[in-house]
Amino acid sequence: MKKLLTIGCLVILINVQATAQKIQATVGAGAHLLKTIDWSVYATNPISVENLDGTNRHFYSGAVRPANLNAMNVPGIDLDFPQNTAVWVYVVKPRTLVVNAPNAVATVTSGPHLINTIDWSPFSNVRLLVEEMDGRNQHVYQATGVRPFNPNALMVESLDNDFEQGTQVRVYNCDEAIISLNGNFGIATNNPTEKLAVNGKIRAKEIRVEASPWPDYIFGDKYPLSSLAEVGEYVKMYKHLPEIPSAKHVEVNGINVGEMNALLLKKIEELTLYLIDMKKQVDSQRISINQQAEKIRQLEGNNP
Repeated sequence: MKKLLTIGCLVILINVQATAQKIQATVGAGAHLLKTIDWSVYATNPISVENLDGTNRHFYSGAVRPANLNAMNVPGIDLDFPQNTAVWVYVVKPRTLVVNAPNAVATVTSGPHLINTIDWSPFSNVRLLVEEMDGRNQHVYQATGVRPFNPNALMVESLDNDFEQGTQVRVYNCDEAIISLNGNFGIATNNPTEKLAVNGKIRAKEIRVEASPWPDYIFGDKYPLSSLAEVGEYVKMYKHLPEIPSAKHVEVNGINVGEMNALLLKKIEELTLYLIDMKKQVDSQRISINQQAEKIRQLEGNNP
């Protein structure tokens, strides 16, 4: 019985070649792959072609290949394979390299079922990555609910559309972390668009964010500080401070921590300038009031 690993899931997408879809075809009519199928996916993507026993593997990329329902032209394939050779044809895509993840070996049998006598419960309601034992023909299956399972099998919808019956595969519970081909790392997210994307809470002792430019220029002599009346009109119209994103924008796009810290400091420094100016006005008014009070006292002293 295969033992199930229990360590945390870490999924890394790196720039190595793997495959997603495959078909069996025949090399013939010169540089053509012959089979009656929809060739559109194979015509517009890099492909690998190999003998049915996995030997003599070749990769083909380049421009869109001419194809019809019966054949696809692959320039140079007639130099790599004899005519009438039966071959496997794979669509090449970035490979997801999985390490330190809960996983199990199983066999695709009885339609969309993974067969092995293990505890399938950790795989029943999470995102799964299934691949052939050589790491190719990878597919990810989202969990729309709890998948039916028993001690001998797990049903994965559409599994039989992607793998032939009897195929031995490795199954990963990868609901935790993923690094994409472009170098982005994400946790609990399917499509990270930043260097680090986390769909959840983060706890750390310290985070250092580089932000530039830092808004010390606010205190320069030529900084065009808006009047409080202008700020008041802006707030009345837009319901947020100038340059600060609206609540709706933040709800959709989030915030850039470094940029937001700089903006908040900018507003604090602008507020400081307003306070300094108000202090000057208050001091001036206090001096004027004191002078007027002194004149009043003098007038009162001259009129007993």
